[in-house]
Amino acid sequence: MSDTSDNKRQNKLSDSYRVVVYDEDTLGEVRSARVTRVGLLSAILLSFVTIALLTALLIAFTPIKYLIPGYADVTNNRAYMELNAKLDKIESELDAQRVYTNGLKNMLNPTQVKLDNEATSGQEIRNNSMKGQNQGI
Repeated sequence: MSDTSDNKRQNKLSDSYRVVVYDEDTLGEVRSARVTRVGLLSAILLSFVTIALLTALLIAFTPIKYLIPGYADVTNNRAYMELNAKLDKIESELDAQRVYTNGLKNMLNPTQVKLDNEATSGQEIRNNSMKGQNQGI
């Protein structure tokens, strides 16, 4: 029983159909073609594969690829890496200069009076410096 159902399915796939295009005015046959279901399915599949391939080629070999997030150019990527390395170097130099500047501030102001504060009065600075002199510094 399964053999007959398999044969019926196979016959449906290989059955031949005729597609005819008629001229509306004269009702004459313009074109006709014989089509099977297998041929129609394979033509549809082939057209999808062709469209996908053409789309992939269009994206890969044209500037459209730069519009896609994550699809970066290798030369731009190298430039970004070089700029990132320079930025890291500048940041490390800035940190070193901050340490140096803080060391100089500590050497020039041993009493640790906040000189940057606008609210600090001259009298407070004199009092702190006098305390440092009295302690033998």
